[in-house]
Amino acid sequence: MTLASLLVPGALALLSALALLALRRREGAWSWERWLLRAALLATLVLGVADLGLPDPESARPRGLVLDRSRSMRAAAREVDRVVAGALADLRGDERVGIVSFGAEARIVTPPIPVARVRAQLAELLASAPPDWGSDLAGALRLAASLLPARAGELLLISDGHDPAARAAASAAIARGAPIHVYGPATPPPAGARVARLEAPPRAAPGQRVPLRAVVAARRPTRFVLHLERRVGRAWSELARQEGQVESDGEAVLRFEVRAPRGRRAAQLVLRARVATAGPDEGPEDDALEARVAVGDTPRALVIGRPLPRLAGRTLQVESVRPAELATSLRGGLPELIVLSDVSASSLRDQVGALDAALRAGVGLVVAGVRGFGPGGYAGSSLEDLLPVTCGPSQERQRSLAVVVALDASGSMARPVGNGRYYQAVQRGVPWERLRPEDSVAVVLFADQPRVHQPFAPVSQTLREGLTSVDPEGGTDVGLALARSLELLAQQESDERLLILATDSEEGAPRRHAARLGEAARGLAPSTRVALIHLGEGSLESLEVLASLIAGPEVRVLRAAGAGEELRQLLEGELVRGQTEVQQGPFALRVLPPAQALGLLPPSRSAAYVAVRARRSDDARQRGVQVLGTLADPDAPADEPPPWGVLGRRGLGQVLCLPLPVEECLPLIRAAAGRLARSRGAELSLEAGRAGGGLELVVQSEAALPGNLEARLLEPSGARLIPLIPEGTRRARGRVAAVGPDPLQVVLLGAAAGAGEGR
Repeated sequence: MTLASLLVPGALALLSALALLALRRREGAWSWERWLLRAALLATLVLGVADLGLPDPESARPRGLVLDRSRSMRAAAREVDRVVAGALADLRGDERVGIVSFGAEARIVTPPIPVARVRAQLAELLASAPPDWGSDLAGALRLAASLLPARAGELLLISDGHDPAARAAASAAIARGAPIHVYGPATPPPAGARVARLEAPPRAAPGQRVPLRAVVAARRPTRFVLHLERRVGRAWSELARQEGQVESDGEAVLRFEVRAPRGRRAAQLVLRARVATAGPDEGPEDDALEARVAVGDTPRALVIGRPLPRLAGRTLQVESVRPAELATSLRGGLPELIVLSDVSASSLRDQVGALDAALRAGVGLVVAGVRGFGPGGYAGSSLEDLLPVTCGPSQERQRSLAVVVALDASGSMARPVGNGRYYQAVQRGVPWERLRPEDSVAVVLFADQPRVHQPFAPVSQTLREGLTSVDPEGGTDVGLALARSLELLAQQESDERLLILATDSEEGAPRRHAARLGEAARGLAPSTRVALIHLGEGSLESLEVLASLIAGPEVRVLRAAGAGEELRQLLEGELVRGQTEVQQGPFALRVLPPAQALGLLPPSRSAAYVAVRARRSDDARQRGVQVLGTLADPDAPADEPPPWGVLGRRGLGQVLCLPLPVEECLPLIRAAAGRLARSRGAELSLEAGRAGGGLELVVQSEAALPGNLEARLLEPSGARLIPLIPEGTRRARGRVAAVGPDPLQVVLLGAAAGAGEGR
């Protein structure tokens, strides 16, 4: 099946007809009819809200592929790959395609790029979207629709989807002018139950009774026991348990009540709902969810990336979270503030959807550090789309890079680590995705002798797979490998040249290749960069001696404590450093009135900063971002020096970008925390409930509500605006006389087009 066949009205009508077939044979239906029914239900979900006015298949409208990568789709992986390849084959090479994948979370695999590039990188793109338990189909549809210009795109959804909220999300996509075409492969329902939601208030007073609502879901009839637990130190203590039954594709709602701890000190109540079943469980990792309840009035901040223990104090609770755990932490409860501290874009690639949802809900965000922004690979990423700044001048993004990656493949790299060897962990830590199609890479593997594993060429899936299968063995001659890599780099013409050598060994006689190293270095321009990286503990002395023998290029000796995230962040910084250079100071910082009004007073001088630019108004509007103010500029001679701080808004959340060293940002973050968290701390809430065939909306806030509030109701028949009538300064109410029985989505809109969502 190709995309063209999905654009034919007859194909859509056939999908709808399958639902009638299933209804007639509901009792005792054949196996194949059950699978057809699953596809038909999904098609009906979307077609029930879709406008069947079909576009011209030959038009160059941008397309979005929405791929279900949940565990339940694993059995249909080959079928999905075939359908995706067929859909892409049906498009012209100049058309653009974006891909969104989803399991428990939705994420952007690639923004819309020419379909020729998608075809060439398809295996790599699909491999970068690993299967996941859960199914956030609604979030995926909203994320995919946001990639397409209004009234100028269409979506192809491939899923066996089960998400009651998806119909309202499909309605929102249709309202944007994005027709949705559906392909539902035949997949058997998985065994076991999962905790779909654990709902708790974000804050409670000391000693207050805290209500909890847990939702258990299953695809087959399942009996279960739900355990409610509280974290005490590093262990979990059971508070209560309930038994229950879930029918096919059903949910069970269970309610609990716990008491918040007493005392004057701010605390956090961490709770976990864990489900257990007697039979087989094909997804044990989805058996538990956590919820966090802040006790007391002290705001809570999540610090992602480099820990900032000195940020904590009487006015701010601080919790450090690894980048890969951001979405999990947010599911447990929203903080008032999120701080990205020297975080790379790739480390948050799977977390951007959760971060965006938190911002839209009113959580404040601070992005700080000179290892983020351009050096962190933000330019052109989905993370950059959330910010009021662009990261790196556009002309610098076009400079081609020639890079030699020299990896130690000696016997010392064969030691076991996790499910593989240390060598495999190291090569997986190389951020190949940071290299662009116009860049070229050569790979040298070395033990007693170096060998060129790949001459200069663009990064490919074949290269990555070939590196994984290498069997490390033999001794180590680091100096000889370095000389051979320098010679190889000198042969390649490029705007920029970079050599990265990574080893866990120490060179016993580092000067024995001095003559060859000196000769190889003479063929390189001074702008060439060399990074010698020692993996793990041990002395850097031998690498420092080798560095001293290379005259001309810039040589740095670095250490990566581990082969995972530490190595990846280090290499990312090296790969993008030439594209968006960290400006070394010291620089004098001028304070402009917007910064003075916010009480943000930076140090008089800064050791470094990263060049960022405040977004133009049209660019910001296209991405749903507002630029609220440029705070101040470095006192540099350029005509328009980049700012040291930019304040913006995304949804209901405010964003502060501080491209300065993290240590210098601490007082700025403390000063800004109250303002940034205020939209969250004010506890603006939207409640929607059905009443007498209609819908009642109530908006409340601890602070004065902004003026001109209204709500947008998204339903299968379309969208309509609902005026909200003030009832005092902190409460407003709206009503719709009649609504249908289908799931609905309500979006709260302010005068500045800030939006929060509810269902």
